[in-house]
Amino acid sequence: MENRHDMKQIKEQLTAIRDNSQRSLENMEAINLIMVDDNNSKLKDAKLGEQIQKLSQKLEEMSDVILHTEELLRDK
Repeated sequence: MENRHDMKQIKEQLTAIRDNSQRSLENMEAINLIMVDDNNSKLKDAKLGEQIQKLSQKLEEMSDVILHTEELLRDK
C-alpha cells in the first residue's frame, strides 16, 4: 500500500486494537485471580476456569498477530 494517509490510519487503528487487547489481557488476569479459592488454591469452578483459559489463549494469539502485523507495517 503506497498511500501514506491510509497507512497512518491503519497504524492508528492497530494501535487502538493493541491497547484494547492489552487491557483485555489484564482483565483476564484479574478474573484468573478471582477464580482461585484463597483457602486451598483450587479453581472455584472448573468448567468456567476452562472457558476463561480458552479465552485467555485466544487473546494471547490475537496479541501475537497484532505484533506481527505491526512489524510488517514498520517495513512500509
